Amino acid sequence: MQVKDYITITISLLALSLSFCSIIFTYLNFKRSTSRLEIQQLSFSPKLFDTSARPNILYLSGEQNPDLWTVVPMLYLILYLKIDNLSHTGITISNVLLNDSFLVSKTNNIQLDDNLTLSFFSSEEARDRDFSLYGHAVPMSRTSLEPEHYNIIKIGERIESKSCIEGLLVVGGNQDLYNAVKEGSNKLTIVTPDKKFDANIKIYKTTIPDIGRTDKS
Repeated sequence: MQVKDYITITISLLALSLSFCSIIFTYLNFKRSTSRLEIQQLSFSPKLFDTSARPNILYLSGEQNPDLWTVVPMLYLILYLKIDNLSHTGITISNVLLNDSFLVSKTNNIQLDDNLTLSFFSSEEARDRDFSLYGHAVPMSRTSLEPEHYNIIKIGERIESKSCIEGLLVVGGNQDLYNAVKEGSNKLTIVTPDKKFDANIKIYKTTIPDIGRTDKS
């Protein structure tokens, strides 16, 4: 081989090396700019006879006239979440979707200034579930949510790079919220400006009692 052949081969190898390095750099840059959220549902075991509201439950409003529960029910969904931002940049929560059907926005994301009175009606199956989880039936007929006890997750909140937020997501709604929430497994979607992140969460759903039928009986 002549000298010019070695020069040609060397130049070609250098070009391939530069192309390979460019590909690696592009990939690493893409990884660094990709949004990554990890969503975890948290819970805790309440104390016996504790009247504080439990998380991960769909409640009826304790302040509403019970006669209206079957007509225009006011409901509150209380979720206890931890959201980790694994990205290299900050991420903003644009909104949240429940089961791809109910939109949680700034409008119905409740910001608590005072205690929230809540009511919960469960079935016999739920009573058995409480016994298995806590060792006793949990009194949930009338409870209150005290805002000073928990951090509140807000729609529009920014989660900085490599950090997390933990707290209650409080959602207000009506019959649409009741219909969107399932007893047991539900899909929670956090929407950011460039991506959606899904998680499976468990919700205990209150039973709306038929007040009119009960009064007649």
